[in-house]
Amino acid sequence: MDALFIRGEGTRQAVEAALAEESVELVDWRTVPTDDGFELQEDGRLQMTLLGATSQARLSTSARVDREFALRSFVFSLDPGTGPIEVHGRLEGKRLDLEVVTPT
Repeated sequence: MDALFIRGEGTRQAVEAALAEESVELVDWRTVPTDDGFELQEDGRLQMTLLGATSQARLSTSARVDREFALRSFVFSLDPGTGPIEVHGRLEGKRLDLEVVTPT
């Protein structure tokens, strides 16, 4: 890694990694207060080279937590350029319900 840039203000932070003067990764995250806790949001971009082809993968995570930061639910999505996928999760007690969503 040639450079790592971290910037932020208040509840918003960002990290960018550069390799050979080219941005290869960027992650932006936020903490948003809600009536009963917080929503943690993260959006990212990752540049990948596979078999000589360069592509951008996009990822996004949103998690709802209570005031003590105990997880209630989340949504994770990943689009590597070949088709998006989403995972939805809800935690109730010790039970975790997951739903995987892909395009039809």
